[in-house]
Amino acid sequence: MYDTLRSSTGEIVTSWLVVVLFVADLVWWPRRRARLLVRADRAEASARRGAGTDRSAGGS
Repeated sequence: MYDTLRSSTGEIVTSWLVVVLFVADLVWWPRRRARLLVRADRAEASARRGAGTDRSAGGS
């Protein structure tokens, strides 16, 4: 925050932009990660169902 007091306008804007992007990343990533994990679980369950169907058809 030292930049805010002693720097040019461009440096002030850049410093605050970095702060805003950092905070946005902290807020955005956990939600995105949760969605990715849900989709991965769904894909895994679908793959297991598909593998189970193939085994039963091949075993008969």
